[in-house]
Amino acid sequence: MVVERFLIPVFLHERKLIYQQVMRFKRESCIRMRTAFDEISKEGYMKRLLTFFLIVFMVSVFIFPGCSKSSNDDKKGSIEQPVIQVGDGSSKTIITVDGLQFKDLSGDGLLDPYEDWRLSAEERAADLLSKMSAQQKIGLMSETSYLSTIADDGSYNATAQANIVTGHVRQGLVRLSSVDSDNNAGMPKAQILAVFLNNIQTLCETQSLGIPFIITTDPSHGIDGSTNTSTMLSMWPMPLGLGAINDTALTKAFGAVVRKEFMAMGLRWELGPMCDVASEPRWQRVQNTFGEVVDDVTAHSVAIIKGFQATDEGGLKKGIAATMKHFPGAGPDEDGMDSHSTSGRTNVFPGNNFAAHLESFQAAIDAGVACVMPCYSIFRDNPWGTAGLTDYATHPFASSYCPGIITGLLKNAMGFDGMVTSDWGVIGSKYWGLDQLSTVPTESERIKLFLDAGCHQLGQDSYTKVLTAYTAGVITDSDLDKAAQKILELSFAVGIFENPYVDSDAAATIVRSEENATAGFKAQKKAIVILRNKEHSLASGGDKYLPISGSRKNSSNEYICDTNGNDQVEVWYDGIADGLTLTGSDVMSNFLGAYDYASSGTASSIPVVAADSLATADIAVIRITARPGIYMGLDAGIPLSFDKVFSGTATDSTLAIGQAARNKIIDALRVRDGYTDSAGIAVAASNSNLKIVVVMYMTRPGIVEPFVKGLTTLDETLGTAGSYPTVSDSANIRSDGLGGVDGLLVDFGAIDRAVLDVVFNTNQISGYAYGTAKLPMEIPSSDGAVNAQYEDVPSDSVNPTFAVGAGMTY
Repeated sequence: MVVERFLIPVFLHERKLIYQQVMRFKRESCIRMRTAFDEISKEGYMKRLLTFFLIVFMVSVFIFPGCSKSSNDDKKGSIEQPVIQVGDGSSKTIITVDGLQFKDLSGDGLLDPYEDWRLSAEERAADLLSKMSAQQKIGLMSETSYLSTIADDGSYNATAQANIVTGHVRQGLVRLSSVDSDNNAGMPKAQILAVFLNNIQTLCETQSLGIPFIITTDPSHGIDGSTNTSTMLSMWPMPLGLGAINDTALTKAFGAVVRKEFMAMGLRWELGPMCDVASEPRWQRVQNTFGEVVDDVTAHSVAIIKGFQATDEGGLKKGIAATMKHFPGAGPDEDGMDSHSTSGRTNVFPGNNFAAHLESFQAAIDAGVACVMPCYSIFRDNPWGTAGLTDYATHPFASSYCPGIITGLLKNAMGFDGMVTSDWGVIGSKYWGLDQLSTVPTESERIKLFLDAGCHQLGQDSYTKVLTAYTAGVITDSDLDKAAQKILELSFAVGIFENPYVDSDAAATIVRSEENATAGFKAQKKAIVILRNKEHSLASGGDKYLPISGSRKNSSNEYICDTNGNDQVEVWYDGIADGLTLTGSDVMSNFLGAYDYASSGTASSIPVVAADSLATADIAVIRITARPGIYMGLDAGIPLSFDKVFSGTATDSTLAIGQAARNKIIDALRVRDGYTDSAGIAVAASNSNLKIVVVMYMTRPGIVEPFVKGLTTLDETLGTAGSYPTVSDSANIRSDGLGGVDGLLVDFGAIDRAVLDVVFNTNQISGYAYGTAKLPMEIPSSDGAVNAQYEDVPSDSVNPTFAVGAGMTY
């Protein structure tokens, strides 16, 4: 009799067995259920339970899905059994209920609601939360490098074990650049990490409740400029380069590559993308954004999130969780100083343009982004407008501490309902605004303010700080529950409770596979923007020296690239790592082999050879890096020009980088044009036919005006041998513009092979012309123009050298 399914659990008060039997019972037809209740009513000793069973029936019909005959039929058709896997050596087992498999994480042989993958993430999290101790909840509320050192055989150490077993930590970050590459096990780095994380998951699974570990990392696929650049992954241009290509389908495909490579190693969460608008060009992190065109930043933010989260391929259970940052927009940092630092803690809106910075975040929320990371900044200039943040005047603190920003704006106004994880160190060091109070809140009090604002998880700050606050009574069980609920929902949403394990052997073939590596290499080439390709000494017309070729001729039937007329094209290539011929190997050697851009002559072409020096070259290709910013910021904005002295009191390590790039270009100009040395002796040009092509890695939009127009003097300072003229002095820039370089390109992270393909116009990409990419942000003409522009308004400097959208094909 159907009712017998309920008798034992009712009288034994077994809550979990009741749930299991209800879940089975709800799939019976309504007719059979009514018959069962008729039978119950005929049994005298059961009449007292009739009301209880009617309630159970109503719950099964109206709360649990699939309770009516029609919905049951639909449910059967829509159920997709996920892969269930337990770890090697795990004490946990797989159980079968209603012909479906579930992991018995609690180890009691019964199906708990949190073990039931048919329920929503919210329902499962609520059930698990009810079973957890306070310390287990606290262990969820911080993510940092808890997993410690990764051994070369993929084993974990005692520190990681203690964090998991004693600290109940279940969220953490692995920096891929730290994975041991000097391993003795003969495994590729991706495989080592996969083995390691499988071992971590098995350890977690064997603990009480079997809660898995969700591993995150920073954006790692950019070829340079990241805090976590990793050589184990396929290498792509920085996001600013994706903005230059401006193909959202490619950006989504890039997101899918990140997803597949991360998932192959066991990572299910990325602390990206940056949805910030790069309206302040001095900010060090502009290279990590998609640029300064609001509509483009918005479109690419959505595209990459969909790629990460497998939005069109089954959703988060088949994807990695994306984290949009840095809400509500870190782009307008005052003077570009960066809010990691005390001096740069303020975002300013002199152009009253706050609303534009929200557009990409709103689109990301609408696209279902899983997580949000607020920025460190305090916001000045009353940017809220109609955003409804009426309490900001009483909470002028960093975003993570401001209820108006997190609850009022992010959640209530914009509709975000996921997990809010902080940027690193907001409790321990970067609690801007709170540090200015007459009585600075203690760490425990800051955690309370953080949670009250609506945030859930600390970045970097240890869970022990949360434990201290809880033990002292500063935060309550209710505070823990609100945070832990959202944190658990994320882990349920990505499906790791069913199967957190990966095939470690497959990781070695998926991560930086030929397909992924080739796609990244092509993107490096696509992102290169051609800004100048003309004879420097002419205002218009004349030969174009790109692409470099031994066959191109001008109207006079002369080989264009043979500028000294010796029947060969001699190329001086000053690359980042390699020359015109690859002497060792690069990241694409395994797939494309070695390269040699030198070539023999034919009946219709002359040879192309490597030049011995600038003095003998026809064409010099010189790679430089724009003067970078500093990730943690300094006490003043770092100039974009290559040699302007920093105005703050901190030590500026970027000046030497800028000067080194400047010196390379001036050395070439001196060979071409001559100069006066420090003794006052004129040094004649040693190669007046030299054509100069500069390729700048655009970490920031370096001021290239002096190199485009030319300098009034190339001389050394009298009495100072080895000195160079200042290029940041506008008085040293030629007014006629006829003394600069002959070619200028910018890249956003590219190996030498990629740059050489573009300057030689070889190994073309089907359907794509080199130079199609356009600048995703303008290149200002001077530091003065940068100082005068508004931090919150994109593309607003006066007379930029190259406007946003500039670029040309051959």
